[in-house]
Amino acid sequence: MEEGLTNISSSIIVIKISLTSLGIHTQCPCYVNGSVLSCPPEPDPSPVPRLCQIKCKEGQSFGFHLRMERSCRGYVVRQVDPWSPAALSGLRDGDRVLEVNEDFVDNMEFPRVVQRIQACGLQLFLLVLKGEEYKEALAQGLDLQALTRAYRGEMCSRPRLCHITRDPVLGLGISIIPIEGSYELFIP
Repeated sequence: MEEGLTNISSSIIVIKISLTSLGIHTQCPCYVNGSVLSCPPEPDPSPVPRLCQIKCKEGQSFGFHLRMERSCRGYVVRQVDPWSPAALSGLRDGDRVLEVNEDFVDNMEFPRVVQRIQACGLQLFLLVLKGEEYKEALAQGLDLQALTRAYRGEMCSRPRLCHITRDPVLGLGISIIPIEGSYELFIP
């Protein structure tokens, strides 16, 4: 093997030599695959929303404030309390709220958004964008609602927790039949 080349697999060799000396100007690591010189694809520059699942205990607040600032569109997260459920879920000061519990709220009136947050109980799902990404998305004319659908998938929704109570006589009202050869723990 020539000096400056390292064999990664049988068909890919990573070039460790200076490509500028060969007249090739690039900012990325290049790979030789067979006889083709190529760069890995650049990451998609479109903003990616973040889902924050905030769980709090009875009598505990979520630990953030929601503001509607006159200078800009949308709803801004402010004053995230350190070590609060909001902070632990990944919510950050300056984040822009796109969805509350899977409902798009960017074009909703502020009192309705606050009402949705207050009505959610002890668990809240917020889909947010970083403040800078939100501003860039608006400047580029991106459809924020389409962005949220693309994040979740068209038909995707969060899992639902179902509570099943056991009747003393009838049991759970369901039958569980194991698949042959499959050994799982089932609660009778």
